[in-house]
Amino acid sequence: MCVEYCQLNKLLEMGKCIDKNVDYPHEFQLCTKNVRTLTSDIVKNCTLKCRDACYDHFYDVRYEKIGNMDHTSVEMFSYIGGYMGMWLGLSLVSLFDLFETICYLLFYPVGRMKMKTSKNSVKPAPVLQKNYTLGTIY
Repeated sequence: MCVEYCQLNKLLEMGKCIDKNVDYPHEFQLCTKNVRTLTSDIVKNCTLKCRDACYDHFYDVRYEKIGNMDHTSVEMFSYIGGYMGMWLGLSLVSLFDLFETICYLLFYPVGRMKMKTSKNSVKPAPVLQKNYTLGTIY
């Protein structure tokens, strides 16, 4: 912005028309098509005059470090159990159900074999005859 303003002022001081390449807003007369009034000397002088200013930017920054507290052993077992239940589809009830099914499959054949052997060794009890007597009816 400074360079364009400088170029506009130099051209006005020289009493010349304003070149189309001057981008600073103005209401002065523009030059015709083929006339170029903006010379390299004007551009060079204005560029040297309008160097960028050096700025130092200082910022005050405060930040807080928010950390998680250490996990307790109860939380650790809770996480492990939760992940096992989620990923493996297991829960405490299904684990006991699996244990019961395994025990049933292991001990059922053993129980049937015991029943077969005990059935063969047991003799039927003799049938006792009852003596029915007619009592006196009053």
